Amino acid sequence: MSEIGIVEEVRGSVVEARHRVHAVVVRTSDGALVASTGDPDHVTPLRSAAKPLQALPAVRDGVIERFGLADRHLAIACASHEGTPAHTACVAELLALAGIPISALRPRGLHAPLDEAAARALALAGRLPTQLEHNCSGNHALFLAREAFHGRDLAAYLAAAGPAQRDATQACVDALAVELGEGCDRCGMCAYSAPLRAAALAYGRLASGCLPAPWREAGAQIARAMRSQPEMIAAEGSFDTLALRLPGVVCKRGALGVFCCGSSLSGLAGALKVEDGSSIAMESAAAALLVAIGADPTPEILAFQDRPILDGDGGIVGFWQTSIVLQSHLRHSDQK
Repeated sequence: MSEIGIVEEVRGSVVEARHRVHAVVVRTSDGALVASTGDPDHVTPLRSAAKPLQALPAVRDGVIERFGLADRHLAIACASHEGTPAHTACVAELLALAGIPISALRPRGLHAPLDEAAARALALAGRLPTQLEHNCSGNHALFLAREAFHGRDLAAYLAAAGPAQRDATQACVDALAVELGEGCDRCGMCAYSAPLRAAALAYGRLASGCLPAPWREAGAQIARAMRSQPEMIAAEGSFDTLALRLPGVVCKRGALGVFCCGSSLSGLAGALKVEDGSSIAMESAAAALLVAIGADPTPEILAFQDRPILDGDGGIVGFWQTSIVLQSHLRHSDQK
């Protein structure tokens, strides 16, 4: 294990908090370990970073074509969206095209939109969030569309042993090429744990259109949809949306400090986990990881690395400081 990465919160001249980061970079063509900080085989739940892989069975089966779904509908199915009106309208449209009532959408737990403007609009209207505002609603909607496609019981789509979850689990096993730890996500979907090295390689293959044969074409279609509709994956100005606009990049965050990414241009891919689950530390570390996979981040993304800490009036009272050195694992002769 190489020296672990650190993201610090500095207030005044004092380090207030340190967030430990495990990260890995692999070569997509052969899975070779290129560089790492901390433990490259650190096992973590992927949480929402698994969503693009969970969408594979629906795309393979022809659900997109059968119901006339567009790239925006496939992208929202891979999203942790922020509950804006555009997001909720897209999910509602997906369900309508598949002939599914909104009441069939059953993500566990409702929460206010992550987008501040959308949350304020709901509050001003005196309206509580619905299933559509849930940031996993698109993921659930595509599962429901596949169940409708196969004529199965819509009410059972979250059953851990049912066909919907079982098929998504198999797709994740195939894509990650390792035995997965299984649990349950907050929204009711199955959750999968995997080593960071396996998660990175899966994203490299997703970005490059070279997932294992049963999923290759479906994976390429998902990657195209995510790249073409990045605002559906999170929201304008969010880290994931900005990163998806980088040429050749496919990426996705997961709850509690997970980020996975791959580049079809560099042939490299990465994954990271912030041990304490800090989402801000994750974005800081992810900016460094995008550099490490050769993604040529924009100034907007690099600004996440060392962003200021603000007081309640917007004054600067500190800063985030990223110290992540990815130790090379390649011999000179291997650096192709």
